[in-house]
Amino acid sequence: MGCCIAFCDPCCKRIGCGCRDHDAEPLASIEKKRSCTDLPCIALFIAFCVYLTVIVWMPAYEEGDYKRLVNGVNHEGKICGVDEGVKDYKYAFWPDPSEYRFKVCTADCNEATWTNFIGNNIQVNGINVGYQTEPYMDKYCLPSHNNTETISIAGFDDWSSTISRSMGDIETSLNIIGASVVIAFIMSFLFVWMMKVCVGVLVWSTIGFILTGGLLLGYTLYQSKDDANLSATDSDIREYGGYVVLGLTLIFLCIIIFARNRIRIAIQVIKSAGRSIGDMPMMVFFPILPLITLVGFFFAWLWTALYIFSAGDEVTNSTPTALQSHTYVADGTTSTGTYLVLDHDDTVRNQFAPHWFLLLWVVQIAVYFTFTVISGAVADWYFTARDEDGDKYRGNGEEELSNRAVCNACCRTTRYHVGTVIYAAAIIAIIKFIRHCVAYMEKGMRGESKFKKIFRAVVHCLLKCLECCLDKVSKNALIWCSIYGDAFCPSVCGSFKIIWGNLVRVAVITFFSTIVTTLGKIMIPLFTTGVCALILMNVSTFSDELGSPVAPIIVIFVISFAVASLFLTVYDTAIDTVFMCFLIDEKQNKANGQMFADEGLRNIVQKYEAQSKVLANKMKGNATDARVVKVRESDSDGEEVQI
Repeated sequence: MGCCIAFCDPCCKRIGCGCRDHDAEPLASIEKKRSCTDLPCIALFIAFCVYLTVIVWMPAYEEGDYKRLVNGVNHEGKICGVDEGVKDYKYAFWPDPSEYRFKVCTADCNEATWTNFIGNNIQVNGINVGYQTEPYMDKYCLPSHNNTETISIAGFDDWSSTISRSMGDIETSLNIIGASVVIAFIMSFLFVWMMKVCVGVLVWSTIGFILTGGLLLGYTLYQSKDDANLSATDSDIREYGGYVVLGLTLIFLCIIIFARNRIRIAIQVIKSAGRSIGDMPMMVFFPILPLITLVGFFFAWLWTALYIFSAGDEVTNSTPTALQSHTYVADGTTSTGTYLVLDHDDTVRNQFAPHWFLLLWVVQIAVYFTFTVISGAVADWYFTARDEDGDKYRGNGEEELSNRAVCNACCRTTRYHVGTVIYAAAIIAIIKFIRHCVAYMEKGMRGESKFKKIFRAVVHCLLKCLECCLDKVSKNALIWCSIYGDAFCPSVCGSFKIIWGNLVRVAVITFFSTIVTTLGKIMIPLFTTGVCALILMNVSTFSDELGSPVAPIIVIFVISFAVASLFLTVYDTAIDTVFMCFLIDEKQNKANGQMFADEGLRNIVQKYEAQSKVLANKMKGNATDARVVKVRESDSDGEEVQI
């Protein structure tokens, strides 16, 4: 019964606790009659958004101007090409290349820099001379090559030009990048479909694709090292890059040889989860909707961040002596003893920090919302009986699997459990925020002792471990919530109790099933990248126009990895949910002989229970020997006896 009578349970769930005891209840289906959970967390999230709106966003939009970050700003704090007095001077240039933050507006780059240069960097026969420039991004005047030497602006290092050239290479390769998305989607669909129909073939063919992709990419890099247009450095990068890829491929082959028995175990584990995806194929597409929503939120968040930084407090810097009391013919301004710059340090601490936390929180909400919806659909599938043909009963009945199971799970989560999702996401967001704060503070620390550096590294490690542990606990709790409809805290207690009581089984399932999904996450992006790299380097349409294929290859790999992760995250969730359902099913329904689990799943967890004891003992910290556990006890005479 719990802490109070049953009719109080909905009220308890709304405030974040629970009154029902599920141990004595046979489970015939997931809970259909639900109430809202963790409503205070929704109120907290709304209050936080109101705080950001009033304290951060509204002042930022009123006082800020994103053009301060995009356009150049002169020494008087005016935006070139925007503010009064400099509207006709859209370019910003540096009178002295060594003073990055001191800029002047101009309408013509060459005229400005030749006639306004007063620094002491470039001298001919002891006389200062100007430097030739060219427009950059249609907003700045950057040094161009002249007959004698090249000048660089302090603050514009080599990364700037490298990124600029890389953007050009990416633009040239847009067709192949678009094709890589299609290839990655096709490979992901094939991977998920093969999970259902031929798991064994899938695993070994995945390994073959990884080896083929690695060999293909390594050979392509090595073969292209002798191209006539390559510099010695680029040639060495491709040669040794090919060696690295081929070496990693060989290591992977050795790992597969020695882990072949564990792979056979994983093949049996994924069958049940594969059936759930096969019966609900639309589940694979569901993460696309939260992803699109999250992308839209990110652009809005980024736009607001520009205003936050542009609304920072202006502070005065001392003007270098060589630049003082000088009138610039470019825009008619005269420099004084000080000039204005934006202070971003206070902005980061006071305005951007809560804005950054919101991003972490919302991203985690999207992740956990998707996880809860998928786990809810899989749990509904699991606790539906099969007919004489082995298929799940489908229809609109109370104990039948709906033809819109994913849509129903989404509606249940949205209507009843948004507060629980927000609660779980807040915990992870707080840990991530602390980690990022520590990393940010480290940037301002220089010349510290090795002890302090080691201490900070340990702190980072502990925070990351804490984040991983809490993430696993939260996901198990969300699965429990999908089944019983409990609030977050009771779900944490219930799921942790059943997981800890079955740690032996959890160890083997978690470890071996991860192998298979990881294979897919490696195979899909690697094979896609290998095929596209072969085209980029050997088809003259692309190879003749590319300065370097590195940037397009990186973009292709990132995109194809994101696509693979989108699909296989669904499968990871299905595995976790099916196994949690099996543990609950066994506990609640084994006694009456009406378990819902597939026969194959029951057999696999029992067959390899002995082998997984070693893993479980290590996780509990109780393993003392791989084969025999020796316990020493003192007998009545004080002598030690082995049991």
